[in-house]
Amino acid sequence: MIAGAIREAAEEVGVELNEAALDFVHVVHHRNGDEEARIGFFFPADNWRGQPTNREPHKCARLLWADPTDPPANTVPYNGRRPRECFQCAGHSHSLMAATSTVAS
Repeated sequence: MIAGAIREAAEEVGVELNEAALDFVHVVHHRNGDEEARIGFFFPADNWRGQPTNREPHKCARLLWADPTDPPANTVPYNGRRPRECFQCAGHSHSLMAATSTVAS
């Protein structure tokens, strides 16, 4: 999983992460209406090499720095709710997200 996080960070935002700097904090199983089920793994990183840039503009409107407990209102729910819930669910390693609810475990 860590190798995947490092690869995806490079592909999606153009930064190089160090494996030793990543700590797993949360996993979520998500399903929203007709979308396929997704599983997201969250590894906060507070240092990296390179300048974060939007390398997938066909999937992402823009990148910006935001308070993880208060993402912009137009953030896709799956992405916007996760960081906030990771901070609020201290001690819970995973959560389930349906179309309208989240359950921490």
